[in-house]
Amino acid sequence: EIIIFCRDRRSVLINRKTKQRRRRRKMTFNEVEKMEGLESQYAKRLKNLRKELVEKILPEEEAKDGDALNKFLESDELDEKLTQFVVLMEATPKGLAEFAIQGPTETDLVNQLLEDTDLLKEMLVADGASAKK
Repeated sequence: EIIIFCRDRRSVLINRKTKQRRRRRKMTFNEVEKMEGLESQYAKRLKNLRKELVEKILPEEEAKDGDALNKFLESDELDEKLTQFVVLMEATPKGLAEFAIQGPTETDLVNQLLEDTDLLKEMLVADGASAKK
């Protein structure tokens, strides 16, 4: 589903397959601002993770050396950053922000999720979350 914010502060859900629209309740300006702030925070985190991962990727010249490549692939040094990156990419900063603005409990859940590397790994091994978006 795609969420569009209208001028009247209502959000509209559009189902990509059926093209049906469904209005949601009006969001207050505070909720919209909070969501935009959280989305920006998650997007910045994603950008920083991408930058850190790109810096640590084995250069092509070194990757041609079998021993260096094996050592790099066997290392678990990047696991934490990779799992956070993949979850943020799959869930999207906007999707996480939409969930987090529902209340302080949901905000805490998102923050706890992103910090729990073991749970993130389990989610990815199990092919991600199973709930519909």
